[in-house]
Amino acid sequence: MQLLFFKQALGAKYAELRGLASSLQERSRDLKNQLSTERKAFFDVMGNNALFTVHSDLTDGLIIEDILAPDGSSLLAALGFSVPAPYDEEGRAFIENNQVEMITPNAARCFQHKEAINIFYEGIGSAPYDIYIGSTDMYVRMNVIFYKNQDNGHIMCYCMCTDISEQYKEIRQLKKLETINEQLKYESTHDGTTRLLNKSAAQEQIKTCINRKDGKTGALVLIDIDSFKSINDRFGHTVGDKAILSVAETIRKRFRQTDVLSRFGGDEFVVFIKDVSNPSGLMDRIADFLSHVTELVIEKDRSVYLTCSAGIAIAKNGETDFDTLYRHADTALYVSKNNGKNRYYVYSEEMRLEDASVGSVELSPQ
Repeated sequence: MQLLFFKQALGAKYAELRGLASSLQERSRDLKNQLSTERKAFFDVMGNNALFTVHSDLTDGLIIEDILAPDGSSLLAALGFSVPAPYDEEGRAFIENNQVEMITPNAARCFQHKEAINIFYEGIGSAPYDIYIGSTDMYVRMNVIFYKNQDNGHIMCYCMCTDISEQYKEIRQLKKLETINEQLKYESTHDGTTRLLNKSAAQEQIKTCINRKDGKTGALVLIDIDSFKSINDRFGHTVGDKAILSVAETIRKRFRQTDVLSRFGGDEFVVFIKDVSNPSGLMDRIADFLSHVTELVIEKDRSVYLTCSAGIAIAKNGETDFDTLYRHADTALYVSKNNGKNRYYVYSEEMRLEDASVGSVELSPQ
């Protein structure tokens, strides 16, 4: 009797579950029909020329529910394709690897989950924007429509992608010209060997600084590689070129990038310190540079002893001109060379050994 009752109860429960399953299947069909209707309405509004469309749920992040072809078929299943959320690590890598660039102002908002929801709640129903995908050299227009699922309250969106590369032909040509112009501008202002500023570009920047009449104290440092001709004659021009590159890199490392760092030609370098608030600090910096030059290894298996000499001219901005400042630094450099090399002198009006401000780095030959 009990067994019969149990079977009857189990049968009733089974019938209830079957009824529930049938109800869910019917509800599922209704939802699919609703989605199909929404999809058709979407294409009717947006046109049928999309590369593909994406149906997403933004409530818990970027969840791709389906990727659709214009004929309504699913690309998600056919291609096994998934779109990473741009605000996570995978999404950032996707954007980087594919060189994705935003074109329309504020387009980045469309890539942020929270911002997308804000757009929806602000009452903006759609957000069209263009992106450039560098890996395929393609411009794509994305039309995003946000809406709220009335059944579950989720924030949903459709995103249609259309190839508009033809519309950007002129812009693409302009971008290429801009790139070429930037490269030409760089090459016209930088030394081809060391990539430091060249003579004309450096002169222009230095003149701008000293003509400001802002009362700031600037320092022109003229640097010369000692016995450079002997290095070329003894070891060859290849080693000489390595010496120039090594000194240039030491200048780049031991001086500030905000100062003017340049190669005037040959083995002559010029550094202009824009604001010398502490003269003793300037001398420490020059001494530090000279000492690091002597530590350079130009050739591993050959003893190439490298030193530099420097001449320094200091003046307040607005109280002198470039030619005068350069001539003073050159005079101080000449004194450095005549008094043993591998040292620096600061220019003075008398420019005699007993009257000049002098500094040197005492180093024993390698």
